[in-house]
Amino acid sequence: MSNNPSAFWAEVAQEVAPPMAAAKTSHSPMQQRRRRGFQPESDDGREAVNLVRDDGVLRWVYEPPQQQQRSARRAWRAVGVDRRDVVQCLEFPPLGRNQITDGLVLLDKKLNLQRGLHRWRDGGWQPMAADEIAALEGRVLLLVHGTFSKGQMYDTEFNATPDGRDLFERLTTPGKTYAAVLSFEHATLSVAPWLNAVELIDGLAPLAADRVRLDVVCHSRGGLVVGWALKLGRLPVDQVIFVGSPLMGTSLAAPNRLREALDLLANMADAMANVATGAALAFPPAKPLAMGAAGLARVLGRALNLGASLPIADALVGLVPGLMSQSRVINNLEFDLLFPLPTQAQLSGIGVTFKPKEIDQRWKFWNRFTNVTDQLKYAGADLIFDQPNDLVVDTASMNHMGKDKAGKKLLIAEIDWMFLGEKPDTHHCSYFRDGDALEFLDRRLK
Repeated sequence: MSNNPSAFWAEVAQEVAPPMAAAKTSHSPMQQRRRRGFQPESDDGREAVNLVRDDGVLRWVYEPPQQQQRSARRAWRAVGVDRRDVVQCLEFPPLGRNQITDGLVLLDKKLNLQRGLHRWRDGGWQPMAADEIAALEGRVLLLVHGTFSKGQMYDTEFNATPDGRDLFERLTTPGKTYAAVLSFEHATLSVAPWLNAVELIDGLAPLAADRVRLDVVCHSRGGLVVGWALKLGRLPVDQVIFVGSPLMGTSLAAPNRLREALDLLANMADAMANVATGAALAFPPAKPLAMGAAGLARVLGRALNLGASLPIADALVGLVPGLMSQSRVINNLEFDLLFPLPTQAQLSGIGVTFKPKEIDQRWKFWNRFTNVTDQLKYAGADLIFDQPNDLVVDTASMNHMGKDKAGKKLLIAEIDWMFLGEKPDTHHCSYFRDGDALEFLDRRLK
């Protein structure tokens, strides 16, 4: 792939950090500020996050304002890259000391502007009023999305394959299986899953529990939202299907690996965006993932000192509540409070271990971030996963639901756990394109 900015990343940059020339105030372009003789006092203080290609791996590098260019040079040397390796530059005005939360809220809105319960109707997701929720009767299917995502993910992914289209048509045709299909739209970065759950419980409050029974399909972080909703509320739920859910967290959200996680997300999005046409069915749209990675790099660039060789305090992952709640560490108290779940609903799950083909050059970077063999191929500076995973979530975390009072590990019953095995094309973002996963969903959602 070329080192020149690709159309894909340029489009992502436009969404996440529109050109500052569009602002009312005058600004000095980054290229001008790099020229010899530029006067720092005329600088407007803008910052930048650069996506650079370093030895075949994409990395985020924070570039301070011109007044701090000496620090900027140290940052560039820390990753050993040349400015000619810049894939995309995102410029933006500096965030104030207490504006990180505001930045996360804005990013959540860019990723998904909708909030609350929506119903599939007339080929799209339509907002629901309280009286419409109160009028529901019969079996209802609720879909809950994950990080960087929205309800539209479900119809996009189901409709990507013939089997998926047939299943989605059956599920969404009133009277065939369900009286209605709902989606819960929520922020995934600026708030923790239990706060999303409170919002979901409030949204479902008008339901007539004696007339409605819910089946729930939740993907990724959406599984934690649903788990907390079962913990905090009394919902008429018959079954829940967790798909690639970090029920005991993900190593991707480990506090000391946030910088590496942002790099990994950028590489994943880049790989999915550069798929050969013949293999396109296996790879979902990469833009939401790229926007999430770029947006977080922009918001957290200064705090994390991206690209520098400085140690990062564990507490910094707490800047992103939606990620902190998913952190796979032994002292994540949220999981201790969440499990066991006080529900009689049938709980099942789907998981996979992603293992790209050695000859697939798109995923060559993967060896830098994961180690599932006894011999580590690289020095380990970028290592995030030390066990099988689906690109985003550790496989072992997907059916582990805490411990009972006697200290025994609680697992989704083997009969209700669909492990898809090791696959080169099915990963965290493509479960709903996998034939085995679709067959499992088809059986469960009868």
